[in-house]
Amino acid sequence: MLAGDVQIEIVEDQLQILGDSLDNRFAIEQVSRRVADGIRVTPDESTSINGSKPGLPVIIAGSYQNAFARLGGGNDEFKWNAARHRTSTVQVETGEGDDFVILENLRSSDQLQFSNISGEDHLSLSECRFDRGIQAIADGGALDVTMQNVHALDAFIEIDDIKGELLRSSVGISDTKFEGFVRIDSESGPLDVTVENTRAASGYIKIGDIKGESSRSSVGISDTKFEGFVRIDSESGPLDVTVENTRAASGYIKIGDIKGESSVSRVGVESKLDESDNVSTILITQSRFIGDLQIDSDSSTRTRLSDLRVDGRTNVDLGSGNDSLAVLDSLFAGVAVFRGGTDLDVRSDSDGSLELDVFVLGGNRFRSEVLIDQWEEVIDLDGAPVANH
Repeated sequence: MLAGDVQIEIVEDQLQILGDSLDNRFAIEQVSRRVADGIRVTPDESTSINGSKPGLPVIIAGSYQNAFARLGGGNDEFKWNAARHRTSTVQVETGEGDDFVILENLRSSDQLQFSNISGEDHLSLSECRFDRGIQAIADGGALDVTMQNVHALDAFIEIDDIKGELLRSSVGISDTKFEGFVRIDSESGPLDVTVENTRAASGYIKIGDIKGESSRSSVGISDTKFEGFVRIDSESGPLDVTVENTRAASGYIKIGDIKGESSVSRVGVESKLDESDNVSTILITQSRFIGDLQIDSDSSTRTRLSDLRVDGRTNVDLGSGNDSLAVLDSLFAGVAVFRGGTDLDVRSDSDGSLELDVFVLGGNRFRSEVLIDQWEEVIDLDGAPVANH
C-alpha cells in the first residue's frame, strides 16, 4: 500500500499543513512551553511527513501565529494538541473522503474556520477558546461536530446541500460558553443536535427541506441558559424536541408540513410511536421563559409541557394533523392560548376508533386569560369546567 505524505512547514509566521490524495493520519503537539521550540509531528505507520520514512516523528522548529491545514483527498485523521499556545486565525479544509479533525487546548485570538466539500467529516473541539468565534461549513458532505469545554464569541455551523445519498449530520455541545449566538443550520439531510450545560446569548437551530424520503431529526437541550431567545425551526421531516431545565428570554418552536404524512389512529399523550410514524414530538419540562413561548406545528405533533414558568404570553398552535397536548404543573403569568388542529375526525376502519386532537391539562396556575380552542377532546385532570373548545 502506498504511504501518504503530508507537507508541514512554518512560513512567514504561519503553520502550513498540506496533505495529498491518500489516507493520512498524524498528530501535532508543541515540543515545549517555548513557542520557538516548534512542534512535534507524529504520523502513523502509513503516513510520512515531508517525505521522511513513514511512521517517523518529525520536529519542525519555529514559531507561528496563524495555522492553515488543507488535508487533501483520502480518509484523513488530524489531531492537534496546542498545549494552550495562543494563535490567531486557524483554518482547516478537508477534501474528499471521511475525515477526522481533533483540536485540543487551542487558544485563538481570532476565529476557527472549518470547511468540507464531501464525505462524512468529524470535527471535535475540547478545552479550546476562540475570541472571534467558530465557523464550520459543510458544502456537499455530512458533518458531525462535538464541542466540550469551549469558550467562543459565537458559533455558526452550516450543512449545505449534501450531494448523493441522504446523510445524517450531528452537533453535540456541552459545558460550553458563547458570548454571542450559536446557530446551527442544516439545508438538507436529517440532523441530530444536543446542547447540555451551555450558556449563550441566543440559539437558533434550523432544519431545512429534506429532499427524498422523510427522515426523523432531533433536538435536545438541557441545563442550558440563553440570555435572549431560543428558536427551533424545521421545514420538513418529523422532529423530536426535548427541552429540560433550561432558561431563556423567549422560546419559539416551528414544525412545518411533513410531506407524505401518515396519520396515526387514536393519538395519545403517552402512546408509543413507531419509527415509521411521521409524527413529531415536543417535550419541554422544568424550564423558564422570561418572555414569550410560542409553538407552531403544521403536522401531527405530540406535545408535553410540564413544570414550566412562562412570564410572557404562551401560544401553542398545533394546526392541522392529529395532535395531542399535555400541559401539567406549570405557571403561566401572561395570556395562554392552546389551539388544536383544524382537521376532521376520521373513523378508523380497523378498530372503529377516532383520530382525535386531544388536550390534557392539570395542576396548572393561570394568572391571566386562557383560551382553549379547536380540540376534539379536552381532559381536565383537576375536574374544572373547560370552555372554548
